[in-house]
Amino acid sequence: MNSSIYKVGIIGLGQIAYSIDDDSSRDIIWSHALAYTTHPGTEIVAVCDIDSNRIDGFKDKYGDLNEYTEYKDMLIEEDLDIISICAPT
Repeated sequence: MNSSIYKVGIIGLGQIAYSIDDDSSRDIIWSHALAYTTHPGTEIVAVCDIDSNRIDGFKDKYGDLNEYTEYKDMLIEEDLDIISICAPT
């Protein structure tokens, strides 16, 4: 059995990335961040958003990690196994 921890990067720090979990009427996991942090095989190591306030809000909730405002920089500098793109389509 492989006991590796997969390193995760999240691009876009809006509702589906993490803030939807602040809605107290939801009683299951909805966000990417909460899914990753509750799974024993994953660790969020980097996040990216063009809005530094969103980065700060994410870090307030999930702790200190590598932060980027340019996704290309994150992809170049981080050795990620999983990338969640949480941006509007």
